[in-house]
Amino acid sequence: MENVYETAVKFIEQNKKDDPRVWNHLKIAGSSNEIQNVFWWNNTIRLYDIPLENKKTMERAGYLLVSESKELPPIVEYATEGVSLKEQIDQMLQPALSISHINATPRKYHFVSSTELYVSLEDVSSKEEVLLNIPNFFILTKDVREELNRQPSEVFSTEMVARYWEELNEVRTESLPSKTLNAKPTQYQQNCSSYTFGEVCTIDRSSNNSPCHPRKISGCVPVAWAMLLSALKRTNISGHNKIWRGNTCWTINWPSHFSTSNPSQCNVVEQTIWKLHTLMETTDNGSTKDSNTIKGKEILKDFGLTWKMLHKDGENFAFLQKIIDGNEPFLFDGHGKWGDDKAGHGVVVYGYKQEGNMMKVSLGWGKAFPDKWMNFDQFSSKGFTYRENSKTQA
Repeated sequence: MENVYETAVKFIEQNKKDDPRVWNHLKIAGSSNEIQNVFWWNNTIRLYDIPLENKKTMERAGYLLVSESKELPPIVEYATEGVSLKEQIDQMLQPALSISHINATPRKYHFVSSTELYVSLEDVSSKEEVLLNIPNFFILTKDVREELNRQPSEVFSTEMVARYWEELNEVRTESLPSKTLNAKPTQYQQNCSSYTFGEVCTIDRSSNNSPCHPRKISGCVPVAWAMLLSALKRTNISGHNKIWRGNTCWTINWPSHFSTSNPSQCNVVEQTIWKLHTLMETTDNGSTKDSNTIKGKEILKDFGLTWKMLHKDGENFAFLQKIIDGNEPFLFDGHGKWGDDKAGHGVVVYGYKQEGNMMKVSLGWGKAFPDKWMNFDQFSSKGFTYRENSKTQA
């Protein structure tokens, strides 16, 4: 535990050199003896969820997810706003269990990737275990559970992980390249095609249905496309003001699941999301084939835009940097190599830090889950949907 705490301190000190405006004001909340939040990367390796707070105000200001093993990157993800990752999940989980009349206690929190989180619940009366996906509340099947015992070498190259740890201990005279765009996405959220609070938002323990069943769930990729539109609307690209022209509610961050009957805070955005759902042939359970993501570009015709949108798979971190250096956000879809294709997720990226190969991401899980920095290399598949410009053509 002490080594984990030391790693967190080193990470904070290293970041003070690169971004003193933020990191000079942050510290670990509590001492090493008080750090108890644990996520399991597999059956043996733990990640410690270390809360941060503002030195002056003493308010919570994000967290670090720190590995106890040198087989994984020292910091898998972090945020500089909001509460710890476990607290974010608990704030969503408890109301959901109450609504669904499930008398269960969380026993173990599993981290498959930054976009694939699971909680093991134990039924208080039957002692039965339920493995629940967050935030969509799918119940995982037995064959997926058996893949919990993955090895770090299946996801990360040994050379890459060694480089991450070396960076943590380097004494640098110059900062490594980094960039964060001002074009921050609005935090939208998946919703159901029809909402009746308490009726629709229930967990069906006998099937793999979504909480929306028998209605449709809008899906993460349609939501990511809408978030990308909100970010592009904040740029200076020619035509950006045509997106949702004359509308003001597109700037409102939506609540996360179960905090209200319908997370949608803007009808025009909701209509766009459901049209994207149709264009990309998203299923009733909210899944979108990776190959269909680019079909979302047809939505641009609704705004009279002729931007050229492209999709590429398997590009490296240098390509990510190239897109952001062109001052434009993009849609990223990835899988954490655990379970089947349903485990993938679409997000919007609007920044990078070369140290640790980190990307700044808006999740599309509503405002209860703040934007965070996540390791690029943890995903087994990587898809880029972006607007072509002079930087990406080079």
